[in-house]
Amino acid sequence: MNRFKNIALGVLPFFLSCAATWAATITYTINAGASGTTILPYTYGSNDIITNNPQSTATPTTVLFNKNPLYRQGGDRLTAYNWENNASNSGMDYCATITGVVSCNHEDNYLFPPGVTYANDQPATTLIAFIQGNNALSAASLVTLQMAGYVSINPACNCFVSITWPADTTNTYWAAVSFTGGPTTGAPVTNGTVVYMNQEMAYLLSIVGGAGSGGALFYDLDNEPALWPDTHPMVHPNQTTCAEVSGKGITLAGVITAADPNAQILGPVAYGWSEYVNNQSAPDCPTTYTNSYGVTYLCYYLQQMNSASSAAGHRLLHYLDLHWYPAATTAVSDPNYITTNDTSYGMSVARMQAPRSLWDPSYTEVSWITAYSTDGPITLIPRLQAAINQYYPGTGLSFSEYQYGAGEDISGGVAQADALGIFGEYGAIACRWDDGTDNAYVAAAYNLYLDYDGAGSSFGNLSMPATSSSVTLGSVYASRSTSVSGKIWVAAIDRDCPASISGGVTYSGAVTDTAQFTLNNIPGGQVISSIRSFRFDATNSTLYQPSAPTIASANNFTDSLPGRSGTLYEITLGNPTPTPTLTPTFTPSATPTGTWYTSTPTHTITSTATPTPAVPDAVLFPNPVKGQGPLGFYYNVTSPVNQVKVKIFTVALRKIFEDDTLSAALGQNKYTLNMGQGDLNVANGLYYVVLELETGSHETRQIMKLLVQR
Repeated sequence: MNRFKNIALGVLPFFLSCAATWAATITYTINAGASGTTILPYTYGSNDIITNNPQSTATPTTVLFNKNPLYRQGGDRLTAYNWENNASNSGMDYCATITGVVSCNHEDNYLFPPGVTYANDQPATTLIAFIQGNNALSAASLVTLQMAGYVSINPACNCFVSITWPADTTNTYWAAVSFTGGPTTGAPVTNGTVVYMNQEMAYLLSIVGGAGSGGALFYDLDNEPALWPDTHPMVHPNQTTCAEVSGKGITLAGVITAADPNAQILGPVAYGWSEYVNNQSAPDCPTTYTNSYGVTYLCYYLQQMNSASSAAGHRLLHYLDLHWYPAATTAVSDPNYITTNDTSYGMSVARMQAPRSLWDPSYTEVSWITAYSTDGPITLIPRLQAAINQYYPGTGLSFSEYQYGAGEDISGGVAQADALGIFGEYGAIACRWDDGTDNAYVAAAYNLYLDYDGAGSSFGNLSMPATSSSVTLGSVYASRSTSVSGKIWVAAIDRDCPASISGGVTYSGAVTDTAQFTLNNIPGGQVISSIRSFRFDATNSTLYQPSAPTIASANNFTDSLPGRSGTLYEITLGNPTPTPTLTPTFTPSATPTGTWYTSTPTHTITSTATPTPAVPDAVLFPNPVKGQGPLGFYYNVTSPVNQVKVKIFTVALRKIFEDDTLSAALGQNKYTLNMGQGDLNVANGLYYVVLELETGSHETRQIMKLLVQR
């Protein structure tokens, strides 16, 4: 977890990216014909089962979401974890004041799984219980192996340790870590002064199996190495070097892949920006890269792993793994970041905008990073992908820790839903780190993608290009599925503000935006058939089904989106409906006064991908019309049309009148014609009134009989 940074403070004004009006129109465009990029299920990972995190023992713990496809066992505690007897050390994460003295580095059996009777002769119980628990949830496991050099040795200590490993000559608190040399068969020694990683791998595989057969799929190469001197000064008191991290990582990755060739390796598990750039100012960090993309150390790490993999004959790094705790805030001088639980107006706006720093070249957040390092937009994922493409092509991207704060607030839910959409679009692994809040809106964000209807329905696994006309106000993500045909999913994240900023006003009220969605290049000439929608907003942290959006045409729909909301659309596609084209044929019929003609519609079925307008359902009034009085009718336009016309024919099919200026507005329209106007010479008799609705090359006609009596 991110705790330490090299930060130079300054003062910059904070301009809120907020709509100046109470509502806006946002256009979202989806390329439904694109081939799609794979969205990994591991995009939706977590470091914990998501709960309400009760702040007192009076409130029971409630599981809010436990359907993440990936869970990680990581963090500072794992750096000093001893797999042989499950001992670990808190490092600087837990300190206490005892008789006026602050003590840290607590050694204990804290990581031993609850509900299991503790005994120090149960090797790897912490890891085994974690993996088996995930298997029961049908989730993959990401575990952490140790490479800082030393781990805890005394699980029964329950004490604060103030002795570094070099001074611990009796091995009272610390055991050395060796990557190789340990026995790979037989019962592990649980009180040894050396802990072997190759033995741990052999033992784990003997109990739970390998990747794909019940074992862990992913392995982190320790945790935040640049911070070892800060988080674990007893274990690693000296500054971490670049060569140390890459060298140890190469060796440990070789041990893991030798034991389990299907295992996926993640490294360097960097804590944040200062580690990306120079490994926390490591003295041996290279500066000679022509293209460092602003992340010189990561380029070095990738190149080292690439060279070692070539020598080994197989990959030693599958994912470049980082932690991302945004430094976005309201002013560079503000020591509080959005990762706190501050839900004030300014911090909430900054939080909802912050995911844009993952990709958006038009967005510059307010942070020490943009002020003193990038001097502009961070564009984190494209920056990292460029480094990968140059120094170790084919390597994936992972964020095994990240968060945006305020999981109990709508701003945290909007940011979380936006981040999940971005990670999915870029094919990244991502595991959220719990922020200790109620997490109600975080659970809503995960449900939006993984279980929006409560029946297990989820966002598709192939991302399609989607754009927003205003990324300041909203983002959009689209997908289809390799296993479910005839559906498209669209997630719309609205971060519009409910009030304009003025004098630090506390926001209240509501704003509703009009969203217009267009799906271009729908495969197979299909059209939108139906839409289900699910939403969370500022007043609902549980997904609900709002009023259905309006399907405006074959590939377009509109909806009203509350400001600060997330909406998932499940769009069902269908074939265009065959439309009858009415062609009048005229049959003479004897009457007492002579011969007149009746019109019999002949239905010609024409199937087209462009929807033919529905029959307008008009009724003439009055009918008969007497003298030179007005003739009127109402007609319905149920989908967009180019033109509406009315024509009048005699029984001999001679056209005597045409008006092509009728209203084409959606809904019910009224038309009135003065039968006595100068250019309309109508005698007694029967006439045919034809109403035409045209869309492109397609038209619908309604033919009505009219009797005129003078």
